[in-house]
Amino acid sequence: MDESKYNKLILAVLHGEDYDSVVGQLNKNGFSVTVLNSVGGFLRRKSVTVMIGLPESRLSEALSIFENEYSQRTETIYQSAMLPPGGMMASSPSIPVQTVFGGVKVFVLDLDRMVSY
Repeated sequence: MDESKYNKLILAVLHGEDYDSVVGQLNKNGFSVTVLNSVGGFLRRKSVTVMIGLPESRLSEALSIFENEYSQRTETIYQSAMLPPGGMMASSPSIPVQTVFGGVKVFVLDLDRMVSY
């Protein structure tokens, strides 16, 4: 592997329950993937962040795998009602909220150098 040709870095944040198919397709197509467990900030759900060093000539191929393997879906989550200022409620009812899950956020960065030891 000639690492001097690796001039792009993909950081992709995937929904934790769905990442297997994407990572499998990336591996099947010859992309080495480093997987980092992470947690989403808003819903506190498990996420996975993948890092991929690659040559710019393969960037479109990698991005198309993310696009083809990943889709968003809507789920209902239940959130507690907010308490009134300075007041207490006898019980805090849960409110159903439609939330979009899944999908992928992909960041593409220029990579100055990649080395393995």
